[in-house]
Amino acid sequence: MNPSEIVSRPIVLKAAVALAVCFVIAASAVEAAEDSPAVQRIADGAPAGGHVHPAICVTESGAILVAHFGEPEGKIFLLRSTDGGRTWNDLGTVPDIGGGHPYPGALNTLADGRILLTWNLWADSADYGKGRRPWFATSSDEGTTWTAPGSLPIADEGEAYIRHAVLERTAEEWVFPTGVGMLSFQPDSGELAPFGEPILKPGPLVRTKAGTLIHGLGYRSTDDGQTWTQVSPFPSVSSYRCDLKALDNGWVVGAVAEDDMTFYLVASYDDGQTWNLDRRWVIYNPGRYIGRACPQLAQLDANHLGVVFWDANREQPGGIGVYFARLGMDELRERTGGPTE
Repeated sequence: MNPSEIVSRPIVLKAAVALAVCFVIAASAVEAAEDSPAVQRIADGAPAGGHVHPAICVTESGAILVAHFGEPEGKIFLLRSTDGGRTWNDLGTVPDIGGGHPYPGALNTLADGRILLTWNLWADSADYGKGRRPWFATSSDEGTTWTAPGSLPIADEGEAYIRHAVLERTAEEWVFPTGVGMLSFQPDSGELAPFGEPILKPGPLVRTKAGTLIHGLGYRSTDDGQTWTQVSPFPSVSSYRCDLKALDNGWVVGAVAEDDMTFYLVASYDDGQTWNLDRRWVIYNPGRYIGRACPQLAQLDANHLGVVFWDANREQPGGIGVYFARLGMDELRERTGGPTE
């Protein structure tokens, strides 16, 4: 992206009311491969298919919020669990996403308790060559109502997308890790500027308990993004298929989907400096085609991690599905070669 293409403009937001909670989804258990955890099917994928790629966050009250995307339908669907992911409420759809066909983004819980939802809209859904740009909305009531959508003041282009969670650097600055680089955005003024090294694209960006910034391409910064050092080996998590999560206890976890059959977790226990990539915890491997999986991670509490993903196999019972797994931290440490207590 040419910096001259960045144009500052204010984002006008207004309140919109989301659909009310209608019913509880009975999350069905799915048979797991040996040594893999039990997973739940929590929603059907949009009937017309497209990019489903779910997103996840934990709200200020401790509820789990999941978004999944119906690209052809032009809708973003929401689910909430208030019991740690055991049962799920259908919240309907985000009422106003600015039209168009949404390519999936991510969910954040901001420091002030608001939920930040991101997605991407194609400039022309009949001609993807015309590009796309990131959009966003916030909710002050944990996903019940949403502000009117805003978009980053950036030129439409094919790689101008966000898939991973935004980094809230301060209350006045959000860093969007996009396919054209990391972009520093001031939501109050609408100002946008490049952040960090221009080579760091695409991929997730996280801040560890120690304050270190880690990018999914395997770079660490201990000075708030001024300089970066490459880590090797490092898990392959820069793709939109994968995710990276920094936990409250200092661990850093990567969710890796390398093929269309399975995905697994790996972890670092020293602030992202070293990784034992030979110790992996396979989370989902039904022994058949599943598609991209696109797992995203959330820390549920001090002892549990949650992961949401999708299975694109149309031949499975129920067709395309959105799935969730609740994972114990102790088992994660054991499976991925963490320190013994």
